[in-house]
Amino acid sequence: MLANKQRFAELSEQTKAGTVELVRRVAGEERQIVIEKLGHYPLLLTASRTVDDALAQWRGAAIYISSAAGLLLVVIAAIVVLGIRQLKSYETLVKARIEADQRIQLDATIDNMTQGLLMFDASERIVVCNRRYIEMYGLSPEVVKPGCSFRDLIAHRKETGSFAGDIDQYHREVLEALAGKIASSRTIQTGDSRSIRIVDQPMINGGWVATHEDITEQLRSRKELERVQTSSIPSSRMCP
Repeated sequence: MLANKQRFAELSEQTKAGTVELVRRVAGEERQIVIEKLGHYPLLLTASRTVDDALAQWRGAAIYISSAAGLLLVVIAAIVVLGIRQLKSYETLVKARIEADQRIQLDATIDNMTQGLLMFDASERIVVCNRRYIEMYGLSPEVVKPGCSFRDLIAHRKETGSFAGDIDQYHREVLEALAGKIASSRTIQTGDSRSIRIVDQPMINGGWVATHEDITEQLRSRKELERVQTSSIPSSRMCP
């Protein structure tokens, strides 16, 4: 009884400053105890709950905050990934447009060449053929196009009258010249009496580039010049 009085006196003294919160082990469990003195009366109002109950709300709030933070991180990560994908897509689009523009410029340059141009791959099939080459020999663009073989090209020229030689022999001579891995040049005559200079340049990958230049007027001008120069030389006279 005396111990209870002493304990009451101690708690009364502590509660003079206001409400007191204590944590005590009661019946084997931690409990949060709140004590408040009722005015000037010798009475103390107490309330208690287990520490687990007291922390339950805090834990719930902590879980909610953690979940919200995790969700926020997921959203941020998704935004970052989406942004990276959009950036890559934009970069790919820009690169594709640049390449397309470059191809257009390259095609325009090739088509406006004064020489006929052909590019063959290692399997002897056309990779590039410009408009000048087709017009030079009066060929069909439906036949002479990427994928057409070198031999089929010669056969088409034979059919259209711009090639007068033997198909197999010409095919063999061109490949034998290319086997030397150095550029070769030759001049051929077409069915309409034109002179075409052909230069074949081997490529590292096994294919080759061929340029066809109509030199008919050049040869004609050269012959005319030689004729004029020859006729201007005075004839020698024999001494009596």
